[in-house]
Amino acid sequence: MSDIFDCLSDLYSSDYTQAFDNFRDLRNSPTQNSQSPLIEMNSSCRSDSSIEKPRCDSQASFEKSSLHSTTNSSNYAESECEPSEATPLNGMAGNESHQSLASFANIPQLPDPDCIVFSSLGPAGGQLNLPASGVALTVPEGCVKKGWHVEFFLGVSRESTDRPRVTDRQTLLSPVVIFGTSEPCLGKSTVLSFNHCAYINTFNDWNLTVWYNDCMSEGDFGQWKKIAILGQETINTPCYTQLDTKKVHILTDMPGRYALVGQSKVNCSAVKNLKLAVFAPETPASECSVRVYCVEDTKDALEAVTKIESQLGAVLMDKPQTLRFQDTGKPLSLTVEDVFDGWQVKAGGQQQEIPFTHIWSGQQAALHSSFSLVPTSFPVETLPRCNVVVRQVDSVYTQTLLMQGTPLIDNRPKNVYANLTVSQFGGSTAGISTTKTVFRIPGSTRRKFCGLMDVPRAQGNDWRMLAQKLQVDR
Repeated sequence: MSDIFDCLSDLYSSDYTQAFDNFRDLRNSPTQNSQSPLIEMNSSCRSDSSIEKPRCDSQASFEKSSLHSTTNSSNYAESECEPSEATPLNGMAGNESHQSLASFANIPQLPDPDCIVFSSLGPAGGQLNLPASGVALTVPEGCVKKGWHVEFFLGVSRESTDRPRVTDRQTLLSPVVIFGTSEPCLGKSTVLSFNHCAYINTFNDWNLTVWYNDCMSEGDFGQWKKIAILGQETINTPCYTQLDTKKVHILTDMPGRYALVGQSKVNCSAVKNLKLAVFAPETPASECSVRVYCVEDTKDALEAVTKIESQLGAVLMDKPQTLRFQDTGKPLSLTVEDVFDGWQVKAGGQQQEIPFTHIWSGQQAALHSSFSLVPTSFPVETLPRCNVVVRQVDSVYTQTLLMQGTPLIDNRPKNVYANLTVSQFGGSTAGISTTKTVFRIPGSTRRKFCGLMDVPRAQGNDWRMLAQKLQVDR
C-alpha cells in the first residue's frame, strides 16, 4: 500500500502542471465563479495532443546559430524529438559566452555568467538546473508542441538593485530567480523551484506572497508586483505555489523574475533562517581580517559569498551554521570570545551589532561584519583561534562559529556547474550521471492516472482526496 501511495505522490508532484493548466482553462472561462476554491482546478480535462497554438514569431528572438547545445542521441519511445542538453555559459571559450548572450534578446546580461544556464528542449521536456544555487526549471512533457524545439534559460540575479523593494516589516525569503523562453505560447505550465528561508515551524505566523517582474531588459529592472498570496489563491490567480520545508515550487506560464516575500501576521513574530559563515585569509599575516556573513539560509546566498571570498583569497574557517532570526525589531549581536594566545582583537572591536532592518528586509546582498585581530608575538605561524558568538538581542536563538586556526577542509567553492544535470524525460542525463530521471512514472502510466482522476467524483476520490492525503490542499 505504501508503494502505491509513493507512486501517487510522485504522480501528483510531477503532474501539477496538468492540474494547473486545467485550472488556467477555468480561470479564462467567463462562466466560472472567480471565488471557486483552488482545489476545483482539475474539474475540466483537456487533451494535450489537441492543443494548437500559433507561434509567436515576434517573441522568438533567440538566434539559433549562436545556441551552444549538444543533441542527445538517445531514443525516446514517447516522443519523436531528440531532447538537447543544456549548455552552461562558462563552458564556452574566452568571451564567447558574453558574445553569445548578446544575440539573445530575451536573456538579461547577468554580471555573473555562472548564474545562468540555457537549453533547447523538445516535446519530451527536460529540466534546467543550477545545483549550487538550489534552482531548477522543470519543463513537462508536452509543454513544447510536437515537432518543435524551444529555447529556455534559467538564472539567478544577485544584484541588490534587482531585489523587490519591501517595507520595513516585509522580508525577502528567496533569491531572485529568472526564467525565459523563445516561445511564450506553450502547451503546459513550467515548474520553477528554488530555496526559501522561512522557518517551517512558524508557517502559521507568516503571510507569504509571490512577487513577479516581467522585465527582461538589461539595465532596466522594471516594476515588481505581488501576484499571489499563499493560501488565498482564487481561480484568477496567475500561478499556483506549493511550499515545502526548504523549497518553493511555482507553476507558471509567465517568463520573468520571481521571488518569495513574507511578513508576520498581526500579533505574530515570524522567524526566518539565516546562514552564518566565517572567512579569514588563507595564510597568517601581520593583521587578520575575520569576516562573518549573515545571509539568507539559501544555497545561492552561501554560494555567492563563498565566491566573493575566494576571489579575495580567503577561506571558510568553520562549517556554516543556521541561526533563527525573529521579527522582534531587535538587532543581531556578534562577539569575538575566547581568543587563544598569540592573537588579540583590536581595541574596541570585540563586539558589533547589525541593525534589525538591515537583516530582516533582505535588501543587502553579502551582509557581513568584520573583526580585526593582530598577533601578540612574531613570527606569525598560525591563523587566530577564537569563537564568534552570534545571537539576536533578547532572543533565545544563538549560534557559535569556531575558528580553530586552520581552514575548513575542502572549503574551496566548486564551479556552479560541477554537478550540472539536465534531465530528459525517459532518457539519460547530461553532466554527471544520475540514476533518476525527472519523473519516476512513465508518461503512459501518468496519462492513465490523469484520465481517472481528472473527472470530479461525488465521493471525492479524485485529485482533491490525493491532495488532502499528501497534505498539500489549501
